Amino acid sequence: MKKKILIAAVSLAALAACAKNEEQSAYAENEIVELEVSVPYYATKADSGESDVSDCQILVYSLDTGMLEAFARSNGIGSPVKIQCTVGQKEVVVLGNAPDMSAMARLSDLKAARSSLAHNAPGALVMEGSKVVSLTASSSETINVRRVVSKIRLKSVVTRFEQSGFNDLDFKLKSAYLINVPADKAYLSTPSLSLGVLPGSWYCKDEFSGDVGGCEAFLYHDLEGKILTPALEYQIGKVFYCCPNPYSAESYSDPWEPRPTRLVVEAYIGTQLCCYPISLPELKQNAVYDVSLVVTRPGKQDPSSDMEKYGEMFNVTVLDWDTGASLNEVL
Repeated sequence: MKKKILIAAVSLAALAACAKNEEQSAYAENEIVELEVSVPYYATKADSGESDVSDCQILVYSLDTGMLEAFARSNGIGSPVKIQCTVGQKEVVVLGNAPDMSAMARLSDLKAARSSLAHNAPGALVMEGSKVVSLTASSSETINVRRVVSKIRLKSVVTRFEQSGFNDLDFKLKSAYLINVPADKAYLSTPSLSLGVLPGSWYCKDEFSGDVGGCEAFLYHDLEGKILTPALEYQIGKVFYCCPNPYSAESYSDPWEPRPTRLVVEAYIGTQLCCYPISLPELKQNAVYDVSLVVTRPGKQDPSSDMEKYGEMFNVTVLDWDTGASLNEVL
């Protein structure tokens, strides 16, 4: 009888211990801690507001459930933001100058959403960044953000005609614009052909169209009829923005299919309008593509023309947007 009572007592003690451990475990999972989030600011003297953030959203997702656990908003990125959340594995997402994303209850919803070129504005370019953290106590984290868009800069044009007779005609700049322009990018993704992460929509397929969702200022510049002096380089410095483009192989198929973005310079030689389409390499977010054009012969009539034999007339230098360091050079 005593043996049975002892066994029962031990069993009750074990059950009580298990219940206590489960209670402590549940308490630990629900323990509230404070997360302080900081976002670095990378502005340079030549930035022209490209690093400005007037609205910053911070979303904390639980990696156990995939659900949004905490949301905070601030006016810019000048000061750390403090958020209350539970301990555990989290993905902390920071969005700058983006539409309101507080309704994205699941991390998968956010990653399925698309950042549109039209969401950007001068001095308010959309930025994004995320970091996986393991919270066991109150702590601080730094989240780096990158601009969603790519930057293309037409630096200069100079005429050095192979046939000197063209120097007797005025070379008058008309305009510069982008064609084959990706109009969006999935949040927190890197566009990739191999992974099938592709633009969802496009502007200006093989020709410039006014139907660009209000993005004309990003895609088109009037060059105001500037007449160039032969052999004298003209510094232009016009800037264009578009969403990243993973395509780098030329395509001339009809009907249209995705292909590299082109920067097109239009100019008159005398009274003849010519196009100089410059195919750009794969466009990556938060990178700068500096383009210089050396005109040695008359251009094409169509901005979608094959420019293989004109490749020596331009060069494209690829730079990191924040540091200015060279990433690559394409001749």
